[in-house]
Amino acid sequence: MKRLVSILLALTVCATLAAVVWANVVSVTAVSGTDTKVYYAGYSSLPDNWNTPDFDDASWGDAELYKHPNYLDPTTEAPFAGTGAQWISYRVDQTQLPDYNDPSMIGGATNFATYLFRKTFQVPATAYNVSGAAAVAADNYGWLYLNGDLVVEATADSGYNFQSGEQVVGTISAPSLECTNVLAARVDNGARVSGTGRHGPMGLLFLLDLDYEVPDVIWQPPITNDAFELKDGTTLPLKFKLYTQDRTLITDMKNVFMMVHEGPGIGDPVPGATWMLGDGVENLRFNPCEYYYIANFQTRDYELMDEAWYTAVVHDGCTGQILGYIEFMVSTSKGTGRGNK
Repeated sequence: MKRLVSILLALTVCATLAAVVWANVVSVTAVSGTDTKVYYAGYSSLPDNWNTPDFDDASWGDAELYKHPNYLDPTTEAPFAGTGAQWISYRVDQTQLPDYNDPSMIGGATNFATYLFRKTFQVPATAYNVSGAAAVAADNYGWLYLNGDLVVEATADSGYNFQSGEQVVGTISAPSLECTNVLAARVDNGARVSGTGRHGPMGLLFLLDLDYEVPDVIWQPPITNDAFELKDGTTLPLKFKLYTQDRTLITDMKNVFMMVHEGPGIGDPVPGATWMLGDGVENLRFNPCEYYYIANFQTRDYELMDEAWYTAVVHDGCTGQILGYIEFMVSTSKGTGRGNK
């Protein structure tokens, strides 16, 4: 039996903004594949919190690729076409499924064996205006969860024809997103193959597409002042603010960190020149009144090359992706000063 459901998600992290292209628009896709973890729960109760990010699935195995001749082709069938989603199962050889020859199924018993799947993915800590879509197809029955919240539930029975199937479309409330998220699926297998006294095949196909925006970094003086000079042995305050695409200042603290790299461009990190969020002078600090971030680049603490370019880079605290950067030149010659060029 096939269950194919497509759900549109409305995952609002911040208020909807005017459609002014300014910040970066990014997407992430989580699909079924061999990097999905699988566990056979059988007929017993399910592990506690099995579909949440905090659950430890280290003992679970890796899913195997499987395609029954009657299953739909995910490379050509919407909404899976072009997403890279693959049919997966507990084992390649379906005759070796733990419940395949279960005597309790002989005679048409109605109890179902349960298989659990987990796929983790990351979303930037600074992501906002998140939206997306999810879909699942399963034999026999499938449910898809995002961080423990049910986002897709199979409601229509289209029989054994995996080439087509009824789709149910709707909206859901916004589940919370974390740095590391989990897309989890439950599949119940139990339809007896007529005349054989055994189960039919078990398969799972799923996807989750998320689109989101990340903020822009706007650097603040003194690094942006052309005439700024930093005397030998003193400190360059590196300050920036985060803005949305409509140039709205983000006033709540986001999980970011900053590094100084060799430049121009973004080369190797300067050893030790990394600032994580914190309260001390050695940290990247957030000003809750003026909403800027600041780190002290104490030039005397690093081996800097004379008249060399360096690049201050702001990274997302979850994915590490670059949100923004600024290039500057320093002079290490005593008494000549160091300035932004």
